[in-house]
Amino acid sequence: MYLQTKNNFEWKQINYRNVDTMLSVQFIYDLYDQYSSTINWFRFKNVCLYFQDDKLWSYTPIDEWNDALDNIAEQFINPKENSNPDIIKNCFWYYNRKEKLLDKFLKRHSKTNLSKLSDMKLYKLLFNWYQITLNQIYFINLAPVELGLQRAINNLNVNDYLTADEISILYSLDDNTAVIREEYAFLKKNINF
Repeated sequence: MYLQTKNNFEWKQINYRNVDTMLSVQFIYDLYDQYSSTINWFRFKNVCLYFQDDKLWSYTPIDEWNDALDNIAEQFINPKENSNPDIIKNCFWYYNRKEKLLDKFLKRHSKTNLSKLSDMKLYKLLFNWYQITLNQIYFINLAPVELGLQRAINNLNVNDYLTADEISILYSLDDNTAVIREEYAFLKKNINF
């Protein structure tokens, strides 16, 4: 964990979890370093973790966190004008990807009797499981991407995208589809209807 000690930062809590092992603490710390140059290239090395009584809090300097979210929001709002023009396409790829390595690993070791393994074999098995899980399931640190997208949505002016008639139609429908209900909630939040 890297902390700059010369400067006084205003810290922001970015995570809270109940965890029962130091391995879980290490896993969460490693997760902050996960990135993809095509989706989220921000590595949060400046993270402070506090673990006590099976609870874990994660903090980072608020200015660094806000800079990352603002940058990601801008990537979503104007992808072609920024350094990540394919961010939306790459997010769709990420959400729809099919990772089979972990499934294969678990099937291959489902009948393994861990108590019969030598220390070295157990270590290798657990190390591989840890790395596969970290790099397959948690391919990237998704929190800044999700929060950056939310910030982008909140920064949009709905009136730039829908006419007054379209907004009126959305409000007048009795039997709304799920999409219309989401659009209605979005409009209600952003236009204060």
